[in-house]
Amino acid sequence: MELQERFRRTCAMIALSAACRSQDALAARLKGELKLDDKVDLRPIVTRYLNGDVASSGYFEAIHVIFMLDVVGNDYPPHFLGWLDRAFGSYDLCSSEDPLGKRQGNFVRALLAEARMLFSKENEAEASRYPRYEGARHLMLGMAVAIEQRVLTSNEARNREGIEHLRKAIQLFGTLKPGTDALSASDKFHIAHAQHMIFWLLSELPRDLDGMRSTLASLGLGAPHAYEWLARQTGNWHYQINLAELYGILSTPNASEPASAKCPADAVKALVRAIEINPRLGVLGESTGFDGIEEPLDQAPAFQHVLPVLRKQQGALLADCEEVYRQHRSDYTKDQTKGIKTMLKAMKDRKKNAKLVAAAKRTAIAIAAATFVLASANILTVCQVLAKPVF
Repeated sequence: MELQERFRRTCAMIALSAACRSQDALAARLKGELKLDDKVDLRPIVTRYLNGDVASSGYFEAIHVIFMLDVVGNDYPPHFLGWLDRAFGSYDLCSSEDPLGKRQGNFVRALLAEARMLFSKENEAEASRYPRYEGARHLMLGMAVAIEQRVLTSNEARNREGIEHLRKAIQLFGTLKPGTDALSASDKFHIAHAQHMIFWLLSELPRDLDGMRSTLASLGLGAPHAYEWLARQTGNWHYQINLAELYGILSTPNASEPASAKCPADAVKALVRAIEINPRLGVLGESTGFDGIEEPLDQAPAFQHVLPVLRKQQGALLADCEEVYRQHRSDYTKDQTKGIKTMLKAMKDRKKNAKLVAAAKRTAIAIAAATFVLASANILTVCQVLAKPVF
């Protein structure tokens, strides 16, 4: 799935859970914003899009408008979200190994120039009008750095600058607005995306697990909790595996600590959930670059203290994943979404068959036990008869 479509599908799912409450309502909102004819029925398309049965849909070109109206509200100016949507589109220009063409490169450079114009300077009037103006401004500046690194290749100092912008965005979105006692869905959404981009920018720096852990820990618990919320709301395995790695890094022992010094329970739980969403992730020694898994999970530094616990607790699950993935590898390679659905069905069938086998064994044991009891009773009766005196 391309990043812009993943972003749009995420917006749709958050709008669905936080505002529309039903797919029919979301379909009606899209139809209304697009000013479509009354005869047009978007309900089947919305269902297929949210289920991942179609990779993209032109009707969801307007989803950021609905997300802005129904979820973000008056938190920041509407054009911020429009820029963010296009930013994810520019990310996709680098999804293949082919070098950027002149026109594509200029599109990205123009997008970055627009970011400098819109977001570089503070604006007290706008900040007083929009309660999340500063948080959103820093988020967009951090996203601009990520685009620069992804598409044009930046440098370490620039990447660290982007991380600082994103850290500031998390702090500002994580501060309760006056008169509220909890963060909104919009707050958690933006914190999660800032966390996501920090994680990616850190991965672009020279590998330093201690430094990465220090940076991620400095964000506080609110950031990973918001990211966990996003993964749960969307059911997206990319978010879920990143969450598992995030918890893995946070629980990695220091060089002076024994391997058992920190409990990786959160990392194990998140990794199991990721495997349940995409069984391919249960094949720990496999690398499949086309889906974003560039390094086998059993070689990832963040999982070295996690996998022994996972293997001990979920050995049967991993064995099932290994067999199912080997059977359906070609399906997954051709179409990730269809491949995952095929594997999930196979996993469900295996679980059902295992239950039937277990039930059959229990029945056989019960029958054998009952037969033994009856046989014992018959033997006892015979013995009693033989023991009677003959008159």
